[in-house]
Amino acid sequence: MRLAAIADLDTQRALAALKRTGFPADKYDETASISVEEGIRVGKTAITSDSTTMIATPGIDVVLEVTGSPAAGVKHVLLVSLAEVTVLVD
Repeated sequence: MRLAAIADLDTQRALAALKRTGFPADKYDETASISVEEGIRVGKTAITSDSTTMIATPGIDVVLEVTGSPAAGVKHVLLVSLAEVTVLVD
């Protein structure tokens, strides 16, 4: 399993989390400018603020819902059901 993308309303927060956890810098898009689809194609973790597009991207098979927000969680589960993706809720 590979981390294809992270969706966060604050892309800088997502980048900071990758750095803080020691995720290899050559494995993600530090500029947060590539699409999820392009990230999958080139083997880099894409960073996006658009969870809807991320969930709908072909090649996304599993979504971890860890926002802690019930409203966001429901939205993401509904989107996942439309995209026929597996969701794991924390």
